[in-house]
Amino acid sequence: MSIIVEKLLQKANVYHVTLVAGEKGLNRGVNWFHMVENMAFAAFIEEKNLVFTSGMALNEEMDLFTLVEAQIKQKASGTLLNLGPYIPQVPQKVIDLCNKNDYPLMVCPWNVRIPDIMKLFSNILLNVEKAEVELGSALRNAIYFPSRKNLYANTLYQYGFQENGFYTLGIIKPEFNATRLSPDKLEQMVQIIERILMSTGDKSFVINSEGEFILVFCNYKEDAIIKILNRIMTALLSRWDTFFLGIGSNLQSLDHISSSYKQAIKMMHFNKKQNKKNEFCLYRELGLYKLFFAIDNTDVLEEYYLDCLGALEEHDLKKNTNYIEVLTLYLEKNGSINETAEMLFLHRNTVNYKIRKIEEMLGCSLSQIETRSKLFIALCLKNIID
Repeated sequence: MSIIVEKLLQKANVYHVTLVAGEKGLNRGVNWFHMVENMAFAAFIEEKNLVFTSGMALNEEMDLFTLVEAQIKQKASGTLLNLGPYIPQVPQKVIDLCNKNDYPLMVCPWNVRIPDIMKLFSNILLNVEKAEVELGSALRNAIYFPSRKNLYANTLYQYGFQENGFYTLGIIKPEFNATRLSPDKLEQMVQIIERILMSTGDKSFVINSEGEFILVFCNYKEDAIIKILNRIMTALLSRWDTFFLGIGSNLQSLDHISSSYKQAIKMMHFNKKQNKKNEFCLYRELGLYKLFFAIDNTDVLEEYYLDCLGALEEHDLKKNTNYIEVLTLYLEKNGSINETAEMLFLHRNTVNYKIRKIEEMLGCSLSQIETRSKLFIALCLKNIID
């Protein structure tokens, strides 16, 4: 976790730090800072470092443009220039360079002590790191041990997560599990998600749980969450191929963080079973499936499915028939033989024959609404049981 440049800029306002270029890059994350006066030190800049420069080492061979360009190439988060005898003003070509690269360029007057700003940023960044550890632990406990409120409530209160707030949890899972993705790639994914979350508010959080990214939103409206998730998926899909998603309900109270998470997990597995890649739908839009997902004992669901359609599925497996497929389309088309035949590219007499065989094997009449409803529910269950 890191803090974005924009937040540091706001905090540094007391030192008269102002932005002169690269406004579109203010959502870049910052994890530490570095004093860089020449090209030799530029090589030591790490990604997400914020760079301080006074210009005292500038000369004809190395101008400010060259130094800032090197900082950009090192993927620094931004540069803060100390205006004064060495940098009386920022050249227009440096401003243009930073705007072109969406690279934040800030300045402060010479009478401001750079060490004072560094001390401020140091305290902020250390507190951010502390918050990441404490919040991550508290949210994990809220998810996995909801009844043990002493493990998470006070910490969440401390960071502004309200007792009666509304919580929505989401899951983003790469198609390949964590064992097939390097730690570096997983960390890159987390950083992308973090950067977008940080630009939208301070009551959202991401947890990397063994290659499964858990997103926590507190007091976010549904449309805002959808926009954020769309931004995240656009960013992830620009670099990687396939993800499965799940979103839980927006539930009130810390006590229901775990419930929203369980819904999100079920949604993610449902989408995975349906092979719905890079898509998400809202839990409230699930219709009949909401009833099934509310049943924690999945053995009951599987038993119902097998009682209704186990014999038919076994026959398909042994005889290489497609009775489950025929029945599914027949029910979806409200019992229309013609429409079912059209979907299967079969003659209607062939479909009639298959329907009679299905009735024989199941010992029922598909003309009865109660029977159709029972079998339709069983087919829905097939989409969620393993």
